[in-house]
Amino acid sequence: MKEIINDKYFDNKFNKSNSINFDEINNNEKLVAYVEDCLFNHSKFFLTSKIKSSLLIFLLNNNGKNLEEIRKYFKKPSASLSHGLKELENVNLVFKKNKYYFLTSLGYIISLNLVKLVNNFMFIKNQDNFWKNHDISGIPLDFFNNIYYLDDVECITCSQSDIFKVPKIYGNIFSKSEKLKLVLPFFSSDYLNPLFNQLGLNLPKLEIVTIPNIFEHILDNYHDKLKYLDVWIIDEDVLNLFLTSSDKSISLGLNDLIGIYDNLNMLFSSSENSIKWANDLIDYYKEKGEKISCYDK
Repeated sequence: MKEIINDKYFDNKFNKSNSINFDEINNNEKLVAYVEDCLFNHSKFFLTSKIKSSLLIFLLNNNGKNLEEIRKYFKKPSASLSHGLKELENVNLVFKKNKYYFLTSLGYIISLNLVKLVNNFMFIKNQDNFWKNHDISGIPLDFFNNIYYLDDVECITCSQSDIFKVPKIYGNIFSKSEKLKLVLPFFSSDYLNPLFNQLGLNLPKLEIVTIPNIFEHILDNYHDKLKYLDVWIIDEDVLNLFLTSSDKSISLGLNDLIGIYDNLNMLFSSSENSIKWANDLIDYYKEKGEKISCYDK
């Protein structure tokens, strides 16, 4: 790797904004293989060391700092910081030039993923009761890479004596939407009536991804609203998530661990990141389905 990972190589990769040409990196088979080897064989190296992990994240946001600047930030002895930086240099995550420390391209990639790992862990930890009690198979693995996008999520829970609490909150939030998309695994008028009542009024169009038997119920109950629908049908028996995205909010409901939809718990979020995450996931399901015409139904 000496001919690839050296100061000249990184001078070309980092400009003043610390940007990287990822297309070039992705096409470099040697570097990709090196990244895979490092992530697989050396993950303990930075995950089990607080100082090394902290140095990587610090340099991600403050690339090109000398030891004195780093010491002032961490308020730790120079010797321990120098030792940590030297270890990072030895595995090509950091390089030193004119007394200043920089992330290598490999260090930059790993630091980004380290931040993502921490964010994802903290998000799941904050909602651990929800995640450990639900079937997550409806969420593709790639979408868990950015699950922390649901950064301001709130879990609304109701009791068996107040089972209409979640549908009521759902209706209050989404009945005011101007754009609305659903991945719909079941038919429930408690959830759907507030939405369909707004079609043709405040809500000009409703996008639904669902399965054949649920669409049959929509045909039977909302036939006069079909002209306002864009529908994608997935040829499967079940969908394992209930996902709603509007111009202002999203919600996510899942089956419990025995495969029954949990009507007592639902996640709500209103951040831009969460809306993007939900829209991307709905697009994923659209691609799995087939768009049908509702005008001839």
